[in-house]
Amino acid sequence: MGVKWFPVRVTTPESVLEFKLKQNSSGRQLFNQVCNTIGLREVWWFGLRYVDSKGVEKWVKLNKKISPSSKSKDACTDFTFRVKFFPEEVSEELIQDVTQRLFYYEVKSSVVSGQYYTSPDSALLLASYQALVRHGKYDPEVHKTGFINIPNYIPAQLTPKISFPWNEIRKLVYSHSKFTVKPTDTSGKDIVFYCDSTSACKEVMALCTGNHELYGRRRRPDSIEVQQMKAQAKEAKDARKMEQEKLAAERRARELMEERYRKMELAMQEQEMAYEMSRSALTDYQRKVEELESQLEEEKRARMELESMQRRLEEVNRQLELETAASLEDRCRLKAERDRVLNEIDEQKRIINEKEQEKRTIEAALAKARAERDDHSNGVKNRDSGEQELQPLDNLCRPEDSRQTMAAMDMDHAKRLEMIRKDLNPVRDQRKLQKVDIQYEANVSKGMDKYRTLNAIRQGNTKKRVEQFESL
Repeated sequence: MGVKWFPVRVTTPESVLEFKLKQNSSGRQLFNQVCNTIGLREVWWFGLRYVDSKGVEKWVKLNKKISPSSKSKDACTDFTFRVKFFPEEVSEELIQDVTQRLFYYEVKSSVVSGQYYTSPDSALLLASYQALVRHGKYDPEVHKTGFINIPNYIPAQLTPKISFPWNEIRKLVYSHSKFTVKPTDTSGKDIVFYCDSTSACKEVMALCTGNHELYGRRRRPDSIEVQQMKAQAKEAKDARKMEQEKLAAERRARELMEERYRKMELAMQEQEMAYEMSRSALTDYQRKVEELESQLEEEKRARMELESMQRRLEEVNRQLELETAASLEDRCRLKAERDRVLNEIDEQKRIINEKEQEKRTIEAALAKARAERDDHSNGVKNRDSGEQELQPLDNLCRPEDSRQTMAAMDMDHAKRLEMIRKDLNPVRDQRKLQKVDIQYEANVSKGMDKYRTLNAIRQGNTKKRVEQFESL
């Protein structure tokens, strides 16, 4: 007779897995197969959930056999892979990345559904962290209003309150639907509560037993497997940290190069402007030189004309001296000619003086243009020298100088929460506050937190703590 198989479907927060199981396979076989498939080694935190024939959700007992939920050959038996137990210190006890991701999905689901109470400021900060991881840094051009849909949830809130430490529990007993917690202090009174059914009491007992095993495991030296996982996780974390530092250094170097490139472009633009100004000044200089040469030619021609007129005057004077006996009419004519020549000489001298004055003006303008051209040339050289000083890349920022300690990071986290709380307080409607919100605000005003609560509950005797529990 051949081996009979039946299909099962296991839903994890990240995927849906389908397997074929042999008839009479145990829950541990299915659980191990799921853990091997997703690469999970910290198996003690997790379990499998299923819905029984009465519609009640229960944990799979690993030592029991799994039966198909339907007699149909093609019908799948559904299971859910969930977190079953929680650590006392997340940063120390959750080792693998896959473990941390699964816990993240579990806690996120519980917070969103309202099973875990979260104050508005903490919820807003957690949501901002998730948005940062999913969408990157805020960009006003991309992340406009309405980019992220924020629905409103009506939570079924649950605020836990610790009444006594786990090590003060001596014995757990259940009978039918009655569950009894017996403390180690014999003077203390037993804590009794009732479940819906005997099977519910069994579920509570199984969870308490598993939690007790983990409580003892935390306080014993780590096993070889756990030490190996922690070493591997530390190596992977160090490798990621080195990679992040390398990427950060490369990003800073790229930003530095981009900044230098922008400065070089700006310097090139300034050089081009200076070159245009120098070329314009040179053009003006050449034009003024040409004007000066033209003025020199005109002055030379005027001097030649003056010399010619002076020679003519001398000739006229000589003729006057030689022709003293000439007629009065000729003498008057010669005098008029002489006066006319003298006037022309005076006019020519005046023109020469004006040309010389204009020449001096042009020479002064030419000297000024030459000085401006030299200033622009020196400015360009200075900018070239300044740009060359930016070439070395020896003094890059060291990433280790900007690292923050964990205490500093915690202070930053607290400051962010305080800022968000101050922003939310003016817009909160006090009339719509629920009982759990009022209780949370009271705890905050008293300065109560996890560690203060743990210290407080260890004070006094067991009887007092049991009375506190029964007064809830």
